[in-house]
Amino acid sequence: FKFMSNEILGLKPGTLNCWAAHSGCGKTTYMVGVAMSLISQGQKVIMVTNESSISDLKQSILVRVLYRCLNYDKIGKKKLASGNLTEEDMKMIRKARDWYRKKYAKAIKIVALSDADCNLSCQIIKTHIKRDGCTAFIVDTFKLSVDNGSNDSFWMDLVKDTRKLTSICLKENVIGLMTMQLALSSINRCWL
Repeated sequence: FKFMSNEILGLKPGTLNCWAAHSGCGKTTYMVGVAMSLISQGQKVIMVTNESSISDLKQSILVRVLYRCLNYDKIGKKKLASGNLTEEDMKMIRKARDWYRKKYAKAIKIVALSDADCNLSCQIIKTHIKRDGCTAFIVDTFKLSVDNGSNDSFWMDLVKDTRKLTSICLKENVIGLMTMQLALSSINRCWL
C-alpha cells in the first residue's frame, strides 16, 4: 500500500482512519488486504462487519492468499463462489487454507453484525483488545445517507460514532480503520 503509506505516513497506533467510496468499489476487499498486511507486520486484527458475512470475508482472504502468497491467479471470488474448480484449483485451495491457518488464523478475528450498531461494535472491539491482544481494528461499513446534501442527524451520529472509535484508538493505543459507503447522490463531490 505504497501510495497510502506515502500519503498518510503509515498507519499509526492511536489514530482512526476512514476509507470512503461508493457501493461496489472494493472497500471491504481493500480492508482485507490492509488487515493481512498488518498481520504480516505482527499486528492482531479484529474486523467487525455489518455488510459481509464471515464466509464472504474468509473467501476474500483465501483469494488474496492464493494470489499474493502462492502466486496463483486462476481463482477469483466469483470462480470460488461458483464452485467450478479444477483439480489444480482444489490443490491450491488446500495449500491456501493451510497457509492461512499457519500465518493468519490466530491473528485475525472476524465478527459479523446484522446492523451497524457502533456501541456494539465498540464493545466487541474492546473485548478483543483485552482478551485477545488485538492491536488494530476495522469497522466495515458506515453508510452515508445524505438527501440533497444535508442530513444533520446523520452527521451528528457519524461524529459521535467516530469519537467513540477514536477514543478506543487513543485509550488502547491501537490502529483504527473504518469504511464508509457514500450515497449515489455524492458522486462527483469531494470529501475530506
